[in-house]
Amino acid sequence: MRKLASISMLVVLVAVPSLVTAGEKDVLKALERIKGAVEAGVNLERYSELVADAKVELNIYERSKEVNEDFLKEAELCYEDYQQARKAWSLKLPQPGLGAPPLAIKVQLDDKMQELWKSAADHLEQAYKAL
Repeated sequence: MRKLASISMLVVLVAVPSLVTAGEKDVLKALERIKGAVEAGVNLERYSELVADAKVELNIYERSKEVNEDFLKEAELCYEDYQQARKAWSLKLPQPGLGAPPLAIKVQLDDKMQELWKSAADHLEQAYKAL
């Protein structure tokens, strides 16, 4: 159901281009790339690159003349969730001098990542609705 809603929002972006600025499209595409990568399966290195790319698009949009504050707020919250998930993911890896975290910690981090990815998807939907 959530995929159908995202697809219908993308159709709106294509069908009614005059309602959405180029900057908003760029931000949405960057955030959708992260969401799609998570759904399809991605490694931490590629995920980190996608999160960094989304931050660039957000920074550019934030400095544009036509900023929709409601859209920006939701897009930034979406980005923050993806960024926090990236940090949680990196904590699952062995750390210099500490080794790998215990399995129980890895499970908690996995749960937190899932929670953050769901929250990011919810904020992305709200960003679409703000347009």
